[in-house]
Amino acid sequence: MSKLSGVCGKSKIFKIEGVDIELKSNYLTIDDLPTLLLLGDMSEEAPPEEKEKRGEAIKNLVFKILKKAVPDASDEEIKEFGLRNLKQLMEAIVEISGLKEDASN
Repeated sequence: MSKLSGVCGKSKIFKIEGVDIELKSNYLTIDDLPTLLLLGDMSEEAPPEEKEKRGEAIKNLVFKILKKAVPDASDEEIKEFGLRNLKQLMEAIVEISGLKEDASN
């Protein structure tokens, strides 16, 4: 392994509705950039087709990350992941992936 392996895969446990879910920093990678760029500006002025693309991008990212975080979860279980938990999961993903802006700047 190269020295890059030392910066990949840092983990943190997040509690979602009382369940510990370990997320790793490498669950989003450079391969996900095209999908992340689809998220872009989430303004209300976006045309409906853009909002649909963004919704699909979010769904795909959440599915991918939950599958990695809970490998024994079935696809059906992941599809049943409640929207009420989506905000908390997305905040955890942003935090562990290093996409959160540093408030000290």
